[in-house]
Amino acid sequence: MNAHTPDKPAEPAAQPAPRRRGRWRPILLSAAIFICGGVVGGVLTVGLVHRAIMKGPRHPERAPDLASRHLQRRLKLTDEQRQQVETILKKRFSALRAIREEQIELVDKEVAELLDEEQLEKWGRICQKFRHRFGSGEHHGPPPPGPPPPLP
Repeated sequence: MNAHTPDKPAEPAAQPAPRRRGRWRPILLSAAIFICGGVVGGVLTVGLVHRAIMKGPRHPERAPDLASRHLQRRLKLTDEQRQQVETILKKRFSALRAIREEQIELVDKEVAELLDEEQLEKWGRICQKFRHRFGSGEHHGPPPPGPPPPLP
């Protein structure tokens, strides 16, 4: 006998439950993209900060003008006030530069007194690189022509 009766439809064969795709995949992908963005942003920030720091001392004669323009925008100084602030900054920056150079010379002498001949030779090269890199009185070329670029 047939267990199948005509008024009852046949039951379909049991199919396995559909496989759920992992919900972790998009989460992990999003996290990886986020982390990569953070790494790239960090590297770019470090590069830009390093570049700004290294460019700063190259043209110290422009610092009073740049600083006074920045203060003019931040404090809403009049042109006359900005000129007065720039004069003060030129005078003080010049004094600071002289103090800095004096202190660098003192450090050079005091450290040199402690060193033997081989160390003294290396110390001389280190000091020379430092002075070249940070411009102790020497600049890395003339300042660019025209007015300084606006500060953000």
